[in-house]
Amino acid sequence: GQRAGLVLFGNARWHKNLPAMLEAVALWQAQSPERSQARVTIIGPDEPARSLAAKAGVRNVSIGRGLSDENLAALLARSSALLFCSHAEGFGLPILEAMACGCPVVASDLPVMREVGQYGCVFVDPKSTADIARGIDRAIGLTSDEQARAALVPLRGDVDEARGLGVEPYASSGTAPQ
Repeated sequence: GQRAGLVLFGNARWHKNLPAMLEAVALWQAQSPERSQARVTIIGPDEPARSLAAKAGVRNVSIGRGLSDENLAALLARSSALLFCSHAEGFGLPILEAMACGCPVVASDLPVMREVGQYGCVFVDPKSTADIARGIDRAIGLTSDEQARAALVPLRGDVDEARGLGVEPYASSGTAPQ
């Protein structure tokens, strides 16, 4: 089926790189009228996300605060891509969560991200908004191939295993996994 929308995890901490991701989304949306209609859901506190999105010129923004794990999984399952382009991460559980829902990920080209998301990720330079925007296109190419998308879903066990190791789901903890 048709999938629409981008999901970002965002808070004010510099290493999460929210301003650059939002600038990349605005750049991507500006490339066509169809893209300008794409929904952009930012998971995290309302501010600074809403004002950063407005400053960058991102359209159709909604804020997902306090989503249950089930609601986050449903959102990821119907989304075109997750943007997870931080400058540093301890683990990268949102990558596994997205892939377990069949949602391709645009991730920073960092060793930890490559280890966690070796399949189903498009790796980008987190300092380059143009590279992130191109990564969105490549991820959406994965999204449109339902067979490739379905191949991501067996990773569900990896998410459950990560949780079993005491790694809290990002959506509930509100902080980056350590």
